[in-house]
Amino acid sequence: MTSLLFRHRGYSGADPKMAAKVAVYQGSSVPGNVAANVATVCDVVADAARFEAHLVVFPEIFLAGYDIGAVQVRATAVPVTDEAIGRVQLAAREARITVVLPFAERDSDDKVSRRM
Repeated sequence: MTSLLFRHRGYSGADPKMAAKVAVYQGSSVPGNVAANVATVCDVVADAARFEAHLVVFPEIFLAGYDIGAVQVRATAVPVTDEAIGRVQLAAREARITVVLPFAERDSDDKVSRRM
């Protein structure tokens, strides 16, 4: 079961076809479990697409699990080329939806930063 909030944003006098439907995921992630969190993302993306959303947004550092310590964030950081990110990209592409998914990124020098 997902918890999605929707806002349909149109501009006064604009073409209604230009309106954007935005979904915001308000659920929690599993601390330290990237695989479980990716599965949640893919489910939410599919749900948002069924509601014809154009964009779905997730909470801060969702893949690692919110409100965890720096050591666990570092342990769950993934490179942008990781299979986990690839699964999210595929789900977004198949659903034809844009995803905003903040996560901890590990670069080629083993540095960790936050990425969106």
